Amino acid sequence: MESFDVDDYEHSSHDLPPLRPSFKDRLLHFLPFSAASRKGYSLDVGSGIQNAAATTARPHTARGLIRTLFNYPDADMKLRGTAWLDGLRGLAAFEVFIFHYNHDWVDEGLSWGNDEFSDPAWWRAPIVRTIYGSGSAAVCVFFAISGYVLSHRILGLYRQQRHEEAYSALSSAVFRRAIRLYLPVFLLSGFLMLLCSISDKIPKATPYEPQATFLLEVAHWVTTMVHMIVPLRYPDRWDYLIDQYGGGVSWTIPLEYYGSIVVFIALLFVSRTRSLATRLGLILLMVAHSFIKDDWMAGQFLLGMAFADYQLGPTRPKTPSASTIRRTVVAISNWSLFAFGFYLSGIPGFHAKPLPPTADPSKPALPTDPFPVMPRPGFDWIAQPLADLGLYRDRAADRYLECLAGMCTIVGIGHTRPLQRLLELRPVQYLGRVSFGLYLCHVPLRAWLRTLDPLYLRLFHEDPDVPLAQREENWAYFAAYVCRMVPIILVNLVVAGLFERFVDRPSVALGKNLELWCLKWTSRDDGSPGGPEYVPLARTESLPLESLDADGRRGVMVGDVAAQEVGVVPVAAKATAVKTSGRESLHLR
Repeated sequence: MESFDVDDYEHSSHDLPPLRPSFKDRLLHFLPFSAASRKGYSLDVGSGIQNAAATTARPHTARGLIRTLFNYPDADMKLRGTAWLDGLRGLAAFEVFIFHYNHDWVDEGLSWGNDEFSDPAWWRAPIVRTIYGSGSAAVCVFFAISGYVLSHRILGLYRQQRHEEAYSALSSAVFRRAIRLYLPVFLLSGFLMLLCSISDKIPKATPYEPQATFLLEVAHWVTTMVHMIVPLRYPDRWDYLIDQYGGGVSWTIPLEYYGSIVVFIALLFVSRTRSLATRLGLILLMVAHSFIKDDWMAGQFLLGMAFADYQLGPTRPKTPSASTIRRTVVAISNWSLFAFGFYLSGIPGFHAKPLPPTADPSKPALPTDPFPVMPRPGFDWIAQPLADLGLYRDRAADRYLECLAGMCTIVGIGHTRPLQRLLELRPVQYLGRVSFGLYLCHVPLRAWLRTLDPLYLRLFHEDPDVPLAQREENWAYFAAYVCRMVPIILVNLVVAGLFERFVDRPSVALGKNLELWCLKWTSRDDGSPGGPEYVPLARTESLPLESLDADGRRGVMVGDVAAQEVGVVPVAAKATAVKTSGRESLHLR
């Protein structure tokens, strides 16, 4: 998923003056490479569109065509310090993709064992099941990464006491966040709504009853989008978070926005603190408050922010006094933290135990009464205590464990360089680049691609009419699954790459340009009633250029009025009218 642009917050537009490419350059930037090169241009990721005479064009080979089709990064791509987070986000999005495409083929909700809602197959065992059944934990990873990335640069500026730049970066992040998150969702959902309105035979991402007329359908879509804009929190008004046109996968987007607002407020809250311990203490208090009120999304965002602050903390120089044993213990601890997070990410969903025959269903349960759940071998040691506390009765208790798993995974990787290097490999970075498109598009594509499922089953002599619960899990079934997933992965990656190029990237650019456009305008402050009137320069052409106000200060006066703002004649300066490019201006000396 992605729901954010890391570069927006590490290298803000405040650091460098914005480039102003021509309309032709912007158009060529989104053309396939072969079309742009025929026009005499080449695509350079680092510096935008350049003339082919000044750069070396990508060779017209099958490899180059495939790279362009999939939007695959170049071999010389530059990695930033947090590139491992990009890779982790890409793997999390790919896990969500696998998780959803398994629904019709694998019951990932079964735990390992011989009880009800269990299966003794080896691939149901803990750690193994994380590979295909950790989609819910991947969402928690998304939220923690977002909290880390949104706060990383601003916290760094706080540490350098560059508060002016930090507040400017914070304002920019708040301004652009909604556009960055919602615009791709609106465009995709609107396209799917229009497409499914053409014919009832077009597969829908999720089954829904269409409105009586096209105008009513558009009105329903607009209402859905408006409700999504509000930063709702789960589980309040859950039905408003579901976009039926996009398959419901965008339920995380309002929560991403809500979590982002929480992080922005927290950044403002701790902006004047100078102590890392104080800052972390305040953030962790907010984390505790969030989980106490079952607001696991805000808690996960804040945990990501806390880890970013911790990693930015005072670095201790490596001294010879650091013993080999101590370094070994630290390394083993970090690897163990990652392994624990990976293991816990595969926890299957819970099933409540039926009430005993002697229980009185009319008697209300107390919040502290146990809420028994079915056994989940391999995970009961950590889940059953929560059930004994009654947390499964009215709380998303499994989300607490998944948030813990996500944070352990991130912290373990964040302190283990070999794991970071794996996430910085080009294929993994590619998944990070297309993660938002893969996350948003894979469910609508599933509705169209699942029509081919019977073909894959018949190819290996499996009956497609047998229900999922009654299918025999053998090597032929596994071969049919693999044969199905290969084209599905390729199609989804191509669509995700196109989405990143034509929807996601322009949305980021639009947010930046809209911010710059809004900031370039200035207004005239009319002051308090009876106060000074500020006169634009054009109105001063026939006026004396120098006068004195009542206090003896120099300025351009109109009666008792002084012009004092940008775009008007400034006060307290000796001014001379000059002609510049056909326009009259003031030269201050």
